[in-house]
Amino acid sequence: MNSRPSKSESELRTLLLQGLDGSSQAYRAFLLELSQLLRLYIKRRFDRLNRPANDAEDVVQEALLAIHNRRHTYEPDLPVTAWAYAIARYKLIDHLRANNHEFQMIPLDDVDSVVDVRDQVEAKIAVQNGVSALPDSLRLPS
Repeated sequence: MNSRPSKSESELRTLLLQGLDGSSQAYRAFLLELSQLLRLYIKRRFDRLNRPANDAEDVVQEALLAIHNRRHTYEPDLPVTAWAYAIARYKLIDHLRANNHEFQMIPLDDVDSVVDVRDQVEAKIAVQNGVSALPDSLRLPS
């Protein structure tokens, strides 16, 4: 199996958008390519934390499931990888918390390298989710 993803950001975006439009073949290809990216991303984080690599696959699967369940939240003007990594980051944090990993053991300067921070993308997703939860009277112009 090829360890490096072969698709570019624009190709991944195209596959996801085609999948969202109903192409199961494109969506399957998107998930396959994305799973390779997420494996590399999560395994690097696990290596930095000296965590067992076999736990990484659990996080990858949780992230893929969350991405599938939230695929309707993807905004086409966002990079697909940043959107996916933001979701994977939360799954990684959930995993570390669930397994009593002590974050205080990580030097503050290393936090950004352990969990790849995508603040701008995450903030945009959070704002969009918050705005979409508002009633129409507050969300829509009058």
